[in-house]
Amino acid sequence: MCMDTALLMPVRICKVVLILIFRRYNSKGQPVFMTAALGIILDQETNTMKVFGGSETKMVAKNEADDSKCHMDDILSLDISSDRKTVVTGQVGKAPSVHVWDAETGESKVSFKLKEGSRGVAAISISPCQRYVACVD
Repeated sequence: MCMDTALLMPVRICKVVLILIFRRYNSKGQPVFMTAALGIILDQETNTMKVFGGSETKMVAKNEADDSKCHMDDILSLDISSDRKTVVTGQVGKAPSVHVWDAETGESKVSFKLKEGSRGVAAISISPCQRYVACVD
């Protein structure tokens, strides 16, 4: 093995490990991911996607907007349940919120806000029993 290949090997292994860690799929095998303030469910067979969020809102400040149905700021973290049917997402901002939504339809199930002084949900996880959500701000 030449020196150049030896130096690149750890980079390739690291890249493969990161790709495997951050992949999320629902129970139908469709990729689930986030971009900006949207949750995306990609149907690769029909080349279409379902979106969590993106509804029409009133033009008000982000911290005054009604974020009970969808995120009003960028999503920072995402996790999917062990049965691959429920997604939890957390957002950045002065009034960060956490949303629980269906991994196949994109419909909102429940949401809650973090306490005042929080700046964003840096990490989030749903428990194996799906009764609890843990988040780090």
